[in-house]
Amino acid sequence: MSEKKIYGRDKSEKKLGEIIFGKDTKQEIKEMPKYLQIILWITISLLLILTLIVRGWTGIKDTTKIDSKKIESITISMTTDKINKERGVGVKIEVEPKDAYVEDLEWVISNKDVVEIKNNIAYGKNLGKATFKLGNKYITSNELTVSSVNILENIDILNDINEISARTNHTYKFKYHPEDAINKEVKIESSNPDIIEVTDKSTILSKKQGSSKISFKNSYGKTIKESIINVKWKRVTAIELDEKTIRKSISIITQSPYIFNMSIKDNLRLVKPNATEKEIDNVCKKSCFYDYVMSLPDKYDTIIGEGGVNLSGGQKQRLAIARALLKDCKILLFDEATSALDNITQQEIQESIDNISADYTIIVIAHRLSTIMNCNRIYILDKGKITASGTHKELLKNNKEYKKLYNSEARQELVD
Repeated sequence: MSEKKIYGRDKSEKKLGEIIFGKDTKQEIKEMPKYLQIILWITISLLLILTLIVRGWTGIKDTTKIDSKKIESITISMTTDKINKERGVGVKIEVEPKDAYVEDLEWVISNKDVVEIKNNIAYGKNLGKATFKLGNKYITSNELTVSSVNILENIDILNDINEISARTNHTYKFKYHPEDAINKEVKIESSNPDIIEVTDKSTILSKKQGSSKISFKNSYGKTIKESIINVKWKRVTAIELDEKTIRKSISIITQSPYIFNMSIKDNLRLVKPNATEKEIDNVCKKSCFYDYVMSLPDKYDTIIGEGGVNLSGGQKQRLAIARALLKDCKILLFDEATSALDNITQQEIQESIDNISADYTIIVIAHRLSTIMNCNRIYILDKGKITASGTHKELLKNNKEYKKLYNSEARQELVD
């Protein structure tokens, strides 16, 4: 039998092959083909290196465990005692000292059919209550009690709609599924707030003609119902109003609004003496006048001169629009309000008008077609009579006179 190991004083003088395999085995290796010898020695070397690495890592791990401090206290807490399947709740863990060894801590749950904990997040599995704590064989944390509850998964809309008249409120009524859902709050969102605005938890307001997708979400942000609502203008066949009511309901912005030799604030308060600063800020923002006012050293206290001599034509019109809005009328009448302005300023004022069009009935009297192209309805007057009506696209297609005016204006803009 060949010698497997070599002991003695001359052990350090023996070669690696003799130590591992013995003399006979060494001789057999020498008789192997050269490529097999190389493979064998590479394999042996890799095994030795791997052994050293494993021993070194184990030593480090063991040292870490020995050097780590012993846990003195564990405290766990949660922001709520209600959990469910859809959304877990994080468990906050506080260990003292902070550098204590925590690798052997485990969750102890009284009813694993009700609660499960993954990555320090508690989830509900089935309805019920359960307690849990964290610890090892030496120490445990405080105990928490949680309830696994149902969340709102669906709703029936008892008064659903797919069409509504403009400027109309609608308050939804719901039936909840499941009925024992812990939180029955439904959040309503509109894909197009310019068409339909959500004004309350369950109320929407149709603002102007168009359509919008309405989404209904539970308290966790999950969409549980959707619908599309079309907004249409309600046709009024006849209305009777006295002169006082008409005057109170209409504000007029003319081509040359009169501006008094007083401050911006006082000019605005002519129509509403008790207007608050918040109301003034609001109308100035809507008319795109606010940023200009804020750039002035005295802001709203700036004196603007007789006839608004210290303001440009565009700023006068913005002030006039803000003043008309402060009057809180539902109808705004623009009588050639941009005819004296250059094209760039006219476009800026037009944008101001577009910004407020969702909240007011706007009537525009104009010779420039560019100022009325976005109107819902355009009426052509000739000698005091309506000769045609329609949208810009409809009139451009069906009315020769309108098309002629439009082309003439377009050519003039190219020349300018």
